[in-house]
Amino acid sequence: MLKNYLKIAVRNLLKQKGYSFINIIGLAVGMTCFLFIMLYVQNELSYDRFHAQAERIYRIAKEAITTHGTRAFAGTSYPLGPAFKQEYPEVAKLARFYFYGKALVAANEKRIYEKSFAFADSDFFAIFSFPMLRGNPVQALRQPNMVVLTRAMAQKYFGNENPLGQVVRLENKVDLTVTGVVEDVPANSHFRFDFLASFSTVTEDIVGMSPLEQWGVNFGIYTYALLPANLNVKSFEEKIARFFDKHVDPKSSDWRKTFLQPLTGIHLYSHLEGEFEPNNYPSNLYIISTIGLLILVIACINFMNLATARSARRAKEVGMRKVLGAVKGQLLKQFLGESLLLAFIAMLLALVLVELLLPEYMALIGKSLHFKYRENWLSLAVIISMATFVGVVSGIYPAFALSAYKPVETLKGMKSLGQMKKRPLYLNKILVVTQFAISVFLIAGTLIIKEQLSFFKEAKLGFKKELTVVIPMSDRSISKQYQVIKNEIERLPNVLTVTASFKAPIGESDFVTSLYPKGFEAAQERFRINLNFIDYHFIENFGLKLLAGRNFSPEFT
Repeated sequence: MLKNYLKIAVRNLLKQKGYSFINIIGLAVGMTCFLFIMLYVQNELSYDRFHAQAERIYRIAKEAITTHGTRAFAGTSYPLGPAFKQEYPEVAKLARFYFYGKALVAANEKRIYEKSFAFADSDFFAIFSFPMLRGNPVQALRQPNMVVLTRAMAQKYFGNENPLGQVVRLENKVDLTVTGVVEDVPANSHFRFDFLASFSTVTEDIVGMSPLEQWGVNFGIYTYALLPANLNVKSFEEKIARFFDKHVDPKSSDWRKTFLQPLTGIHLYSHLEGEFEPNNYPSNLYIISTIGLLILVIACINFMNLATARSARRAKEVGMRKVLGAVKGQLLKQFLGESLLLAFIAMLLALVLVELLLPEYMALIGKSLHFKYRENWLSLAVIISMATFVGVVSGIYPAFALSAYKPVETLKGMKSLGQMKKRPLYLNKILVVTQFAISVFLIAGTLIIKEQLSFFKEAKLGFKKELTVVIPMSDRSISKQYQVIKNEIERLPNVLTVTASFKAPIGESDFVTSLYPKGFEAAQERFRINLNFIDYHFIENFGLKLLAGRNFSPEFT
C-alpha cells in the first residue's frame, strides 16, 4: 500500500510540474529562513558550553553602591583573586584573566599590532577547556615571561616551525618564551585571546598604573572560580557578599558586594559595566524564534491555499477511490503522504540553499556559524522534525477537505469544493487573511528596523567625525615624541589639523574614576565619571561646543 501511495505521489508531482515547483520552492525558502534563524539561536545558546566543567565555572563580579545609585562591574581588582582563593577554601581553582587588548608583538622579524593579547594565572587551563596542541597545559603559564599562542598566531609568526621555545617580544619591553599552542578560541566564547601570557609577568610598567595592589581599581582583570560540583552556590554567594568589608574601609570606598555569575549565563544574562563585548538578551531570541516560526507558517498556509484551490482537479480521483472501497482514513494517509514527500524534497533543497548562502549570512550578521547537521544528532533531529511539522501542518487541511468529498457529487462533475459543500470556505478566507497579516507585520518590522539602522549611522553624535583618521600610539616611546610627530604630520599636504587624546571620541575602552566634592565625605557623595585626557586643539578639531568657560590654552596650566 505504501509503495502504491508513493507511486501516485511521484506521478502527481511529475504531472503537475508547475504546481509542484511553486510548492517546493515556497516551502524550501520558508525552511531556509527558519534554518538560518535556528542556527543563530543555537549559536547564542551555546556560548561557553564547550568547556568540560562549564556548569562549575563562575565569574566573580562586584557591585558599587553610592548615593547616586548602584553599579555592577564585570571586572575586579588586581589583589582580589589571591585574597579570595586564600579566604574561601571552597574554591577548587581560581584564575585571573587580564585582557590587555591591542599590543605590539615582535617575533621572527615580524612586528605587528595584535588586537587580542591577554594574561592569565597558571590554573587557567585547569579551569577552561581550550585544547592544547603543543606544550603542557599544567606548566604553560607557571612561570613569569611565558606565553601561549593560538594555532592561527603560531602559523602567522612561525609557519611550519615548532614555536615552542621561540621568543615573542611584547611592546618592545619584555621577552616571552612560547610554552604552548592552543586551538583557536571558538566564536561562541564570551572572551577571546590570540596570545595568553603568564599573569606573573604583569608589572606596573606593562599596565601603566602604580601601584597594582589597589582594591578599588579595575583595568581589565576578570576573575573566574571553579567550584566543587556538590557546593551549594546560593549559600556560598551569601557568604562572599561582604568580602570587600575585610579589605577596604567602607567609609572611603563604594564597593559593597561581591557576587557570582554562572559562566553559561554570561552571554545572555550579564549586562554589567566592563563586559568584553555587548551581550545578547533572551527576549531577542524569543522574538527572532517567533519570526522564524511565522515565516514557516506563511509557507505552510501558502501550500494549503494552493492545494485547496486545485482540489477540484482531484475530486473525481477521490470519488473513484471511494466507489472502489477506499475509506476516509486511507485517503487521509495518501494526501498527508504527498504533503510529507513535498516537505522532505523542500527540506533537501533548503539544506542546499543553507550551505550555499551560509558565508553571505555570516557576513550579514557578523558571526561565525557552523552547520554541522551531519555530526550533530540534535540538529538533524530538529531538521527532520521541521520537515515533518511542515508536511503535516501543510497537508492536514487539504487532506481532510479532499477526503470529505462525496462520491456521487464528484462523479456528477461538480467543479469545486465550494459547490459540493454549498457553503463558503471560511477556513480558506481565514488562512488568506492570516497569511497577508503576518506578511504585512514582517515587512513593516523590516522597514522599521531598516530606518533605525539608518538613524544609527546618520545620527548627530555631537562632534565632527568625517575625514578624521585615528592613529594609535600604544608604544610609550613613540607617544612621548608626540609633539615631533604632530609637527611632521601637519607638514603633509591635505592635513588640516592634528590633535591627540587618551582615547578617541568613540574609543575601545573608558577610563573611569570616582570623585566627590571638596568638603564632603567620600562615601556619601562619591560619584563616577568617564575621563579623557586631550591636547589643546581637541575641542576645536572635533567641533565640540563649550556651554560655559573657555577652551584649554598653553598659557594656562
